[in-house]
Amino acid sequence: MPRGKPYAPEVRARAVAELVTGHSVPDVCKRHGIPDQTARDWLADVTSSGLVREPGTAREIARMDLSDLVTLLAEEVVITLTDQARFARDRDWFAQQDANGIAAYRGTDFDRLIRLLPAFRRPEPEYVDSEITDEATAG
Repeated sequence: MPRGKPYAPEVRARAVAELVTGHSVPDVCKRHGIPDQTARDWLADVTSSGLVREPGTAREIARMDLSDLVTLLAEEVVITLTDQARFARDRDWFAQQDANGIAAYRGTDFDRLIRLLPAFRRPEPEYVDSEITDEATAG
């Protein structure tokens, strides 16, 4: 049974996003008008569910090289898009949404993924100049 005042899912999502990216609990609570314990409960819910990484992993991610970061981002986007697709299949929820909301909901991450995909193209084989010269003189 829910306790206290209900908050819009958007408020919760924004607050949790800020918390997991390193913003302090007092700052997030002040910005969104939520109690300290509510923010801590929301953060505990998402970290224990495995939906997001523990706060502080941003420092670990900052130490990764660019190719690892691109891979990590693509994985997260694919996971998010998959979850969103499952959620959007709820006909009752979907019927209540307007076209702009659906486009915004799905479009941003999908667009990001499409832009990242070329980074996963296999590199072309590299030829050494002597290999090219040998092939040309052999034929």
